[in-house]
Amino acid sequence: MEFGIRQAILQAVLEEMEVDDRVCILGEGAKNKVAYDYPPLFEKFRDRLYNMPIAEAGIVGVALGAALAGLRPIVDLNFFDLILRAMDEVFNQAAQAKYVSNGQNDFTLIIKTDIPPPHCAQTGRRLESLCIYSPFVKVAIPSTPSDAKGLMKAALKSRDVTLIIEERAIRLKEKLPESDHVIPFGEAKIVRKGHDLSIITYGIGVGLALDIAGYFANKGMELEVVDLRTLAPIDRAVLSETSKKTGKVLIIDFSGGAVAASICSMIIEDSMYYLKAPPITLATKCIPIPASKAVRTRIFPTFQDGVDAVYKLLSFKV
Repeated sequence: MEFGIRQAILQAVLEEMEVDDRVCILGEGAKNKVAYDYPPLFEKFRDRLYNMPIAEAGIVGVALGAALAGLRPIVDLNFFDLILRAMDEVFNQAAQAKYVSNGQNDFTLIIKTDIPPPHCAQTGRRLESLCIYSPFVKVAIPSTPSDAKGLMKAALKSRDVTLIIEERAIRLKEKLPESDHVIPFGEAKIVRKGHDLSIITYGIGVGLALDIAGYFANKGMELEVVDLRTLAPIDRAVLSETSKKTGKVLIIDFSGGAVAASICSMIIEDSMYYLKAPPITLATKCIPIPASKAVRTRIFPTFQDGVDAVYKLLSFKV
């Protein structure tokens, strides 16, 4: 059986529910969503799926209380945009509860949310740059179902506040590892090896990066593609390693450039004397998402944008 990213995440939850009766899901229509998206989980553990009112701050607050009482709750926010309605509960309360209690509040809390295909200024925004700079919050954006399962498993086994972000635009399906598949946070993956140039990205950017690398492979050039998988923590060692190896770096960032700016800063600090060209960042334009599809498609990085950026890097001479 092949799984998409959402089904892979729910499969990970099912497996953990089978061995840990503290795991539960809370969200607006959570029971209905699970019944539709992954019936095996609904059929087996419907008593641990809780439909909540339309009150994101309240849902996270209830989940935090449940976590402090010993449960391992997963908050299901239907859209990433809705995290703005619970920022205080996530980043001031949940994220700092362990710190302000000197470690006495040791708990697991997961917030799983979706980035839908963008349609307007209120739906489908990329807000990860607002979330990755808060202490004590882990952030993951998987690009494959296998990674999604492994990262959710890691989050459920940790004692942290974790944000798992699903990109609905990723349609990839694949068979999942049958073992207890756990991917540690902070470990990037080199999905394609190369020596001429490095493309560093995450989430939906990985598919674009692989398309660009395939195009240049037909021209005799080997581009290395790095999937960060987690943005907090970030695998700084792999950033340094790939940058030193190729000397030329393209960073693809669909969030508006703030994530790319941080990555670029790390690379310059760690690998500046190995670089053969200034890094280039390719990012979504930092404007509200237009309602018009004809205009909307112009604000995101495209295949041609990537090809042009790679040519610019490859032709750079000191």
